[in-house]
Amino acid sequence: MSNYISCRKCDKKYCLIYTGHCFIVIIVFFLSLFLKDNDILNSHSVFKLFITYFGMFLFIIPELILKLKMKNSNSINSDIKKNKKLNGAIQYIYTDLSDKTTWKDYIHIGIISFILLLIDFIKIFIEKKTKCQNAEYFFTTLPFLLFISIFIYKTEFYKHQYISIIIITILGIYQYIIKITNYYKNSSDFLTIIFDLVLQILIGIGEAIYFSYIKGLMNYKFFSPYKVCYIFGFINMCIILIILFIISGIECQSDSYLCTIKQEKQDKDGKNTILFFDNIYLIFENINAFQIFILILISVCLGALKLLINLIINYYTVCHIFVFLQNNGVYDSINNEIKNQTNLFIELTLGISHLINFIFSSVFLEIIEFKCCGLNENYKENIKKRVEEENRISAGENNNVDENEDQDNSFSNEESQD
Repeated sequence: MSNYISCRKCDKKYCLIYTGHCFIVIIVFFLSLFLKDNDILNSHSVFKLFITYFGMFLFIIPELILKLKMKNSNSINSDIKKNKKLNGAIQYIYTDLSDKTTWKDYIHIGIISFILLLIDFIKIFIEKKTKCQNAEYFFTTLPFLLFISIFIYKTEFYKHQYISIIIITILGIYQYIIKITNYYKNSSDFLTIIFDLVLQILIGIGEAIYFSYIKGLMNYKFFSPYKVCYIFGFINMCIILIILFIISGIECQSDSYLCTIKQEKQDKDGKNTILFFDNIYLIFENINAFQIFILILISVCLGALKLLINLIINYYTVCHIFVFLQNNGVYDSINNEIKNQTNLFIELTLGISHLINFIFSSVFLEIIEFKCCGLNENYKENIKKRVEEENRISAGENNNVDENEDQDNSFSNEESQD
């Protein structure tokens, strides 16, 4: 078996972050069980967005702690300011504003925040329309991430990586078809399915832009992963809170798949059911202190999931988040399967497809190696070995040339002596 497939040594930092991500996903799953009776997270989609961004905003705390530690320990900048005898070159290095955040950058951050919000509301629309929590959004994100990596970051990819992306995308489409035929409601019409696919593509483009942009913020503007988390968290948390209060006062005029929040009201004619898209007042009418505590914990966990993705993008490439995006897909699939009580065949099919996705994501990241059809030819370690081998061969040839020259010189010296 080792002649055809093998596992390569995985980066310890990457494995640690991935393990943390899996652990937090499991924690969120079990914490949400305490809210099962109230069904806050599944029913109140906009409120779930709010607690996600609130959790992201909370990472301003570790950012402030880190800044305080750096301020106390960093004496280099203060020494430079005191030294008035700096030459012009060193002064230029420490007064260069190219990596400073400008108003233009804040405008870009605002635009990306808007794109992120737009993606979130498209997801809510699809979830409410299909009555399914996730539609395998990641399968549309990965090709666009690859495209941006090639044409913007000039990243070079090889055959095993292109094949991996193709297989992951095909499996994503397959999972989507399985879901629209078994979970989704109101999606039997062909034009409706095409419309949903267009929305999926928009989600993929938007997420690829967001992930690529925060990569640039961390690489070129030196934003920490914490800062990226709390800036986008703060902007979108404020916008979502305003939207939440506005829509909480707007009653739906007719029964619709978008309006799933019900409130029973007593009037002259008796009980009357009022529908809302979302309603923050109803949440706090039907919640106790323990559930509020659980919501805060879930909020922190959801923010931490976003932070871990930022860490991966910061330390590696945007393509290294493939496995993390699939984690979210697996979690949502399990939720849907439990909720819809699907048959064993569907559960088995989706489980196998998720496993294959994971394997080929690992092939893309060069954690798993297939030793056939030349798939492992351009793995980084194999390229490095070939370069070292070529260097040894060229060094050996140079030594042979030098030895031959020495022999020729000694032979000519002997002849001249004779």
